[in-house]
Amino acid sequence: FNIWIEDVIVRRTIGAFVLVTYVECQSGAQNSSTTNRRLSTALLEQTPHGFNWIHIHETNLPRA
Repeated sequence: FNIWIEDVIVRRTIGAFVLVTYVECQSGAQNSSTTNRRLSTALLEQTPHGFNWIHIHETNLPRA
């Protein structure tokens, strides 16, 4: 089972908050040779120790 991300775009930064979009890809699930992809939008808050996830929305993309 493999997971990776592609097409990361920082859409907006406001103070400590960052809005990003990216495509999450997964392969090898349930003995399948297909790759599942979803478009994700995440709102993150930067802290002294990294980022906190405030909100995430994911939408499945059609299989290639």
